[in-house]
Amino acid sequence: GELGCVGCGRCVHACLVDIASPVYVYNCLAKEAK
Repeated sequence: GELGCVGCGRCVHACLVDIASPVYVYNCLAKEAK
């Protein structure tokens, strides 16, 4: 699959339990890709 993030930040503001963090997700994906 491909990522569809455009950097708008809506996921951070809409997530009520603070689990949507693009920085965390990208860091995890980068580690897995290595």
